[in-house]
Amino acid sequence: MSLWRFRRGLRADAKQSGRVYRISINVTLTQSRRYSSFAALVALLSLFACADPARAQNARAYTTAPLPVPTGYYKYVTDNANVIDAATKERLAAILNNLKERADIEFAVVTVPTTGNTDAFEYSLELARGWGIGSKEGEKNGLLLLVAVNDHKWQVQVSRHLEGDMPDSLAGEIGRQRLTGPFRQGNYGQGISDFVQTVVATLAEKRGFQLEGIDQRYAYRPPSQQSGGTRMRNTGGGGIGIGACCLAAGASAVSAEAATSAEAALAEAGEK
Repeated sequence: MSLWRFRRGLRADAKQSGRVYRISINVTLTQSRRYSSFAALVALLSLFACADPARAQNARAYTTAPLPVPTGYYKYVTDNANVIDAATKERLAAILNNLKERADIEFAVVTVPTTGNTDAFEYSLELARGWGIGSKEGEKNGLLLLVAVNDHKWQVQVSRHLEGDMPDSLAGEIGRQRLTGPFRQGNYGQGISDFVQTVVATLAEKRGFQLEGIDQRYAYRPPSQQSGGTRMRNTGGGGIGIGACCLAAGASAVSAEAATSAEAALAEAGEK
């Protein structure tokens, strides 16, 4: 009997206080919406808080270079291995500075005794990204040639904006033709100079610009198109890695056969 009264009493209260009851529900729903919005805001802030360290870590990964950023007239020729003679260094600096001024392409040459425990590909990629190789405006065109003398390795990085005119296969072929032979003889300065000349002459021909100090006969020609006056030696393999840096985006690794040939050439040069 008491249970029944309780049920009747509850129904009566609800009927008599219907307006208040509805108001109470509205208030509760409003408070729920506010709580949900506040919870969503807290969750969003937490997400940003977690993402900030990740973004900072990624930024450091893309901007930290294993060597100090070079400055001045010779900033595009960093010879830490001391294998480029003074005259060749002067000529390379003139060519590469003109390349930046005329074609808005930054091309850095770096020699080091060793990359230590870091793979040559990763080392060169860190340099290209950390130094910001590539024009600061426009297409951000950039290249970097790394030669690790004691490691018997060389590596090339090309920004994605140049890959249309200097694809992986072409850069690798030029490296095999121009670097391997002189390196085998211990003539690093000559090999690097020939490589730079060929790359720049090829880009000049493809992009329609002219540059003082560049012999356009160095421009790459497929073997079937080479004449006696412009023939270039194909003396074996080389190591090539093409990447973008922010300078981009995407990279391709060197083939084992090419890397072995490059290391053999450098090892032979080191023994002489």
